[in-house]
Amino acid sequence: KQWYQRRVAITAGAPPIVVVVHYVKFNRTAPFLQDKRSPLNVFVEYKLLTFDPADTETPQSLMVVADTKLNFNFRKTFLVNSASPIQMKLLRDALNYDNKITFTVVSDPGQASDVECQNLCSAEVDFPFEYDILEKEVPLYVGEIKVGVLNVTIETTATLEALQLAY
Repeated sequence: KQWYQRRVAITAGAPPIVVVVHYVKFNRTAPFLQDKRSPLNVFVEYKLLTFDPADTETPQSLMVVADTKLNFNFRKTFLVNSASPIQMKLLRDALNYDNKITFTVVSDPGQASDVECQNLCSAEVDFPFEYDILEKEVPLYVGEIKVGVLNVTIETTATLEALQLAY
């Protein structure tokens, strides 16, 4: 019964934040695609508030084909605990300090035990507080070089309104 009460307390206050990684598409000229010796598999990860980074990784990695959409269609919902001072502070900070959500595309070495994952490129999205971001293409960069696009949805406004943090 205690678990049930805790679960209700967390979910009753606000709808969840929703993040969807729809797809990634790389340009043929991306530097990491120039090595043709072995196929490249990738996954996407991002950091959101205090949620466990393992929860924000796409569950599968996909083989990269230049100029082709890699459809992840990875939808994740995050329950915001209004009783958590840390989560509420991070939400307020995201609204007050123009925080960004950074998405990183990571190479997946698969079963190769002597190879580590490498961050290949990243995209930044402003934390949405006035309007949800719906299937928006965001540029992916390696340094200052655009190497592709990431298509994402980020739904936060219903959560912020329910927590009375909306503008």
